[in-house]
Amino acid sequence: MSRYVESMENDSIDYSIQDNRVIEIIRTLLECESYVKVDDLVDTFYASRSQISADLKIVRQKLSEYDIVLLTKPHYGLYTE
Repeated sequence: MSRYVESMENDSIDYSIQDNRVIEIIRTLLECESYVKVDDLVDTFYASRSQISADLKIVRQKLSEYDIVLLTKPHYGLYTE
C-alpha cells in the first residue's frame, strides 16, 4: 500500500469531495495486492473514520455491480474478492 500512497501524494485530486474519495478507494482496493487498513485510508485521504465508513458503503455498492465483494478481516484490513 505504501508504494501506492506515495504515487497518490503527487496528484492534485480534491479528496474533500466524496465522489473523488470513492473512486480512489476503489482504485486502491483493486490495485493493492495486500490488505488495506481503514486507518491508512483515513491518513491517505485526510478524512475522518466516519467519512471513510460512509465512503466504504458506497464502494461496496459500486463493487457489487461488478460481482466484486469487499471483505474485511479483523487486524488485517479490507480486500476484494
